[in-house]
Amino acid sequence: MYGSSIAQEEAKNQTGEESTECQGCRARKKEKYQLLEEMVEGKEKDVLDLRKQLESLKKQLSNGVLPKPEDILPVVKEQPSEDQVDSEKNG
Repeated sequence: MYGSSIAQEEAKNQTGEESTECQGCRARKKEKYQLLEEMVEGKEKDVLDLRKQLESLKKQLSNGVLPKPEDILPVVKEQPSEDQVDSEKNG
């Protein structure tokens, strides 16, 4: 009997540790999904802004107005290249 109670205690401890590890994993997964959702929302907003700019430029061009490059370029955000992102991650 004594040996079986020790085994039961060890099983409870392992289950508790596994449960804690699972909770941590689920929390990290939830944070990752939230971060990805925020990134998607930001990209969707950027797309909408660019579409508005495109429509504005189309209207200007159809009216015979040639927009100045400096009026166009500030709206477009400079995106880092994949090489820059990788080098920042690696140090």
